[in-house]
Amino acid sequence: MIHRILIKQVELNQQKVDILIERNLISRIGKDLVAEDAEVIDATGMAVIPGLVNGHTHAAMTLFRGFADDMKLMPWLEQKIWPNEAKMTREDVYWGAKLACLEMIKSGTTTFLDMYQKFRGTADAVEEMGIRGYLSAVCFDHFDPKLAEKSKKECEKLYDVVDEYGPRVQYAVGPHAIYTVSGELLQWIHTFANEHQALIHLHLAETEEEVNNSIRQFGFSPVRYLYKLGVLSPRLVIAHGVYVDKDEIRMLADYGVKVIHNPASNMKLASGISFKFAEMKQAAKRIVTAGLTLCLLLPCSVPASAALQTPAWMQAWANTRTAGVIAQLEKDQFTAKIKVDGVEGILDMVRSSGNMYLKAEEQDGTEKLTLLVLDGKAYQLDSARKLAICLGDEAAAYKAMGLSETVVAKSLSAGSATGFAEAKKTVHGKTYDAEVFNMTLDGKPVEMTYCYDGGALRYLITRVGGKQASLEYLSVSDKVDESLLKLPEGYTVCTKGTDGKLYDASGKAVD
Repeated sequence: MIHRILIKQVELNQQKVDILIERNLISRIGKDLVAEDAEVIDATGMAVIPGLVNGHTHAAMTLFRGFADDMKLMPWLEQKIWPNEAKMTREDVYWGAKLACLEMIKSGTTTFLDMYQKFRGTADAVEEMGIRGYLSAVCFDHFDPKLAEKSKKECEKLYDVVDEYGPRVQYAVGPHAIYTVSGELLQWIHTFANEHQALIHLHLAETEEEVNNSIRQFGFSPVRYLYKLGVLSPRLVIAHGVYVDKDEIRMLADYGVKVIHNPASNMKLASGISFKFAEMKQAAKRIVTAGLTLCLLLPCSVPASAALQTPAWMQAWANTRTAGVIAQLEKDQFTAKIKVDGVEGILDMVRSSGNMYLKAEEQDGTEKLTLLVLDGKAYQLDSARKLAICLGDEAAAYKAMGLSETVVAKSLSAGSATGFAEAKKTVHGKTYDAEVFNMTLDGKPVEMTYCYDGGALRYLITRVGGKQASLEYLSVSDKVDESLLKLPEGYTVCTKGTDGKLYDASGKAVD
C-alpha cells in the first residue's frame, strides 16, 4: 500500500489548496483533491512555505556546542577545534550530524550545505534522517603540492562514493579557505566542479585579519584574489563574506557567486557584524532583473559595440511574432517605456543611430538615474546641478545600470534554442496571447514568455532556474525625440578625478 497524506485547505501563495503527498513526494496540488486511503490533515488557518535552506554549516560540530567560547577565529581553530577534530571518528561525525539534522528538521530546514571531515559519517546521517544535504569533500593543502595531490584524489574518490547513497545526498567540493588552500588547488577545484556540475563551498572574507593577510600574501583582497585566479562562477558559494567593498560586490554579482551570511557564527567569534546584505541584494536584483531581461532578452538595450544583433538562438524563431518585434527594435530607432517588476521603477529608453538616452524613475516619478550615450561616450546627467558627468565609453553606461558588457556578450552569444510554443498567459488577471521560448544559457534552462495585447508586446516574463523577472512594455514606438540625444543646454561637462571630486574641462573643481 502506498502511504498517502492529503493536506486540506492550506494556504499557498495566497490561495486555499489541497496538497497530496505520495511516497514522501508532493504529487498533486489543487482544489478539492480526493485520495483513497490517505491520511487527511486539516490545515485550515495554516500556510505552507518552501523548506528552509541552511547555506553554510558544519553539522557535526553540534558536538562542540559551548566549547571554546570567547575566542577569535584563528586561535579558536588552531588551538581548540582542529586538535579535537583530529580525534573524531566516523561514528562521532555521524551522531553529531544526526543531532544537527533533527534540529534542522524541527526548524523547517529541509536542505543544508555542509563542509566537514569524515564525509561518510554525515552522509549516513542524511540518508537516515530524510533531509537533503549538499556535502562537501573538504580540501586542505596548506600550500604543499603533496597535500594538494592527496586532496585531488580524495575529491575524485568521494564523488564516486555519493553514488552509494540516495538522491538526497549531493556532492560538493569544500576548499576550506584561501589561507589553507593554494591557488593552484582552487583552480583545479574550479575545473573539477564545472566538469562534474558540483557546487564549491568556501569560507571567504570572514575577518579583517584574513583580508589584511590576503593583501600581504597575494597582493589582493580575497574576492579580487579569486577573480585573478579565474575561479569566480555561479557554482561558487562563499560563507561569511563580511569584509567586501562595493566593487567586490559587483564582481560577485557579475559572476553569479552565492554569498551566505552567518551572523550567529560571526557574533560568537567577534569576527564582524557589518554584513553588506542590502548592497548584495540590490546587486543581485540588478543582475536578475536587468541582466537577465533588459540585457539578455531585449537586444535594443545591449551596447551596439557588443555586435550581437540577432543572436544565433533568435534566428531559430525567424517566423514568430516575437522575432518580428525584436527585428524592429534592432533597427536602433525606437522609444520605449518599460516597467520593471521587482525594481519597482520605470525606464524611459530612446535609441537612434547608436546613441542612447535612458532615464530610470521610481513609481512616483522620482528620478533615480539618467544616462546619455553620445558618440560612444557615456554621461550621467545630474539635473539638480546641471552636470554631465563623463563616465567613459559606452560600456560604462551599462556598468552604471548594473550590467556587464562582457557578461552580456558571452550570454547572448552562448545561448541555444531548445523549443517554442504558442500559449495563453494570465498576468494580473488578464489573459494574453503568448509565445514561449525555451533555451539553454551556460547550461541552464531559460524560459521567456512574450505576451501580446492585440498586436502590441505587453509583457516579457523570464524564468532562469527558480528566479523570475518581468518587464511591462507601457509603450514602444519607432519615433524618437532627437533632442534627448544631445547634451542638454547649460550643463557643465565634467569628469571624476582620482580624489573622487568632479572637475570641468579646464581642470577646475566643480562644487
